[in-house]
Amino acid sequence: MKSRFIVLSVLLAVAHHANAAPDLEALTKAAPRCDAARASCFGLSFHIAVGDSGPVATAEWITGQLAGANQHFAPLDVGFQIAAMWPQLLRLVRDKVLANLAVKP
Repeated sequence: MKSRFIVLSVLLAVAHHANAAPDLEALTKAAPRCDAARASCFGLSFHIAVGDSGPVATAEWITGQLAGANQHFAPLDVGFQIAAMWPQLLRLVRDKVLANLAVKP
């Protein structure tokens, strides 16, 4: 059966440090891929919050979440894998908007 690939966005947290340039690829190295035998495969786009000490999500947490989702949805012949990783920019956007309004966060 042909697999469909759909990208969904997942928001993990809401903070981002404006000067951070995190290595988000390291978070996905051990992440499980969708089983090619599944009828449907969904790609997840993760938006990872980044603080002063780096990403708030760990590779172990992401791997565990994907493995759990793949196991949980296996009876429905559905699987998940990471399609993209992005640093979360909500705090940066909020700070820019507040700066334009001359309001301190």
